[in-house]
Amino acid sequence: MINNYTLLNQCNSDEIESLLHSTSSNNNKNNDTRPQPTIERLHKLFQILISHENEYRTIFDYLGIFRFNDFYNTLHPFANNTERLQNIYCLFQQYINISDNGHIVIKQNFISYLKLVSNYLSNVIKNKHLTWSKTTKDKIQKPVIILAAHSLFYDALQASMRTINDYFKNSTVAIYDLGLITTQLNMIKENCERCIIIPFPFAQIEHVAAHIRTLRYFAWKPIVVQDAVHRFGSIIYGDTSIRYKTSNFDRLLLDNLIRGFSCRELPGHYFPCFTSFGTLLWFHETISTFDHIYIAEAVLSSRTSSLIIDPLSRMIVLTTGLFSIIALVLSIVGTATYSWYYNQDSNGQTVYYNFFTQCTGNLLNGSSNCFNMQRNTVLGLGTQHAAGLLVVAICLLGLGMLIVLAMNFIQLTGLLAFIPSIILFLAALFMVAALAEGSRVTTYNNYSANLVETGHLLTILSMGLIAFASGRLHYRYYEF
Repeated sequence: MINNYTLLNQCNSDEIESLLHSTSSNNNKNNDTRPQPTIERLHKLFQILISHENEYRTIFDYLGIFRFNDFYNTLHPFANNTERLQNIYCLFQQYINISDNGHIVIKQNFISYLKLVSNYLSNVIKNKHLTWSKTTKDKIQKPVIILAAHSLFYDALQASMRTINDYFKNSTVAIYDLGLITTQLNMIKENCERCIIIPFPFAQIEHVAAHIRTLRYFAWKPIVVQDAVHRFGSIIYGDTSIRYKTSNFDRLLLDNLIRGFSCRELPGHYFPCFTSFGTLLWFHETISTFDHIYIAEAVLSSRTSSLIIDPLSRMIVLTTGLFSIIALVLSIVGTATYSWYYNQDSNGQTVYYNFFTQCTGNLLNGSSNCFNMQRNTVLGLGTQHAAGLLVVAICLLGLGMLIVLAMNFIQLTGLLAFIPSIILFLAALFMVAALAEGSRVTTYNNYSANLVETGHLLTILSMGLIAFASGRLHYRYYEF
């Protein structure tokens, strides 16, 4: 999310028309079937907000948020830019009037204004603004990089910091403390001299909004952004899941310098799916009212896919996946076939078996008879124990193989990166235990046992390779 208090253009019809008529081919009068806002609904929304302004006044004052019922005096964050302040007043009075007693009047042409703004949001910055060529880069305020993290997400914070260090070496970084422990805070201070740690203002907010402490509601996020904008003026906010691939934000920052904000609509991301039911109740609305309305978000960060892997680690993971597949196939085939032990006497009588089935036959007449291993003998009991251990080993090997293959698409964070190597270690351990248990009651002298033993060696090799790759990923992406 990129925000900036500074906007250069004044409130004049030519500039506004140029800004607002950046229409999108996907959002014109002929094919836009989305539900349209009405003056009545907007009036209801603003009236609800106005009625609660006194209740939340302490928060508004702390964060520097304007209030409808004191519009003029609460725009002080913009006071150092009289042109921008005048522009805000001009636009506001053009569409909305508020009396001293809180009565609000919304003009009908405000709907058209919102329509044009929506057209802009649909194409973000695809249409060049006429002021771009008149604005030089030296007018762009250098943004502060903003992060926020709880102790449970410290690994993800480190991962994000890795890419910030790569692309924003000279930028100030502000980290909002949502519940980091002392050790983590000390590590940040020791390893990041340009980092500013800001305690999240729970105490100033929770007395009127207790749910701010429940981090999974994400009510803290807009407050982090607002507080950061209030403190620094120009910011780039990214969740700890963000991985930066570039430092070239000049076009976005320039556009934001001119327009004041950067947003995008998200077709397919519908409002009811991403909004708390309690929020709708607070506004006296129902979910069905917004069934066909999708959301807009103020996010223009550089985000990679969930795969964060360097070429060498990728090659190792792919190789490990191939070896683990071969190991699994060999182990299954070896376990399922009957030739672990094979014996033939001078009369052509044959005996062969695995851990589950025993067969007898005669080579002279080609006969063969197979039956379940009898468990009331020493051989039967020994092979039963070995069979159980081998089945567990194969299950663990299969699970490890799936996780290794998934690592090509999903980045396992922190110590989770070592899960596949641990599982493969257990698979190799159970496999050698099965082989040892079986060797107490029989001899391995045929191809089935050789297949499983080869699978065992490949499992050990896979374990070592993926452990090495996991260590590389852990060091590369989870250390400052």
